[in-house]
Amino acid sequence: MAAEEPRPDWAFLGACVRRDRRARRWTQEELAERAGLALRTIGKYERGEGPAGDAVPSGYFAVGRALGWRRGTVEEYLFGPESGPGSAPDPGPESGSGETGTGAPCGGGPLVAAYRGVQDFLVLAVELGAPAAAVRRFSDAAGDLLQAATAGSGIGAAHGLAANSPAGGPPADDDAVRALAATADLPDVARTPPGSPEVTAEDGAAAPVPHSRRRSPADPHARPSSATTTSRRSDR
Repeated sequence: MAAEEPRPDWAFLGACVRRDRRARRWTQEELAERAGLALRTIGKYERGEGPAGDAVPSGYFAVGRALGWRRGTVEEYLFGPESGPGSAPDPGPESGSGETGTGAPCGGGPLVAAYRGVQDFLVLAVELGAPAAAVRRFSDAAGDLLQAATAGSGIGAAHGLAANSPAGGPPADDDAVRALAATADLPDVARTPPGSPEVTAEDGAAAPVPHSRRRSPADPHARPSSATTTSRRSDR
């Protein structure tokens, strides 16, 4: 009986693209320019929105070359570590780098297998009619957690993965937490019209928080200290 052909995991490939772009501190627009692609295409790739079939669009290979991936990396991320260049031949020149932007492969053995199970859950949730906004939040959270694990957070260390962060940049786990916080209640960055007041962490700026959702840094239920009480009395 012939072995079953591996299915392409577009979501995992997109997570690797996003991780290595962030490692270089590039915006989606900068990566699009370097790869010669449209901005919306980069957003689509990072969200894991691949084509219906198994054919790999040439744009993925252009992105891989822009990120410094060696030949065969796109196929490995898409079909698994046992796939070879013949699974989806790269039509472009071979890159001289064999590492990702953080110096470590995006894969992680059991971690990768578990992440693919998350993607299966998302597909089923969509088929059962789950709200698109909830699916997007869950997908973004899973992708950010994968990046944190493979880039060197505490979770990554538990799996024996290399701990690296961009030179001069914040720890990878902090970056993932900020990215998750920025996308939790905001539209996807690729779908936000240019000039919109809502700017996510993708562009390096904080997104405005609606007034009704803002929280005071102090505990609203905490009793005022004696010093505060004395100060208030002296002002009267």
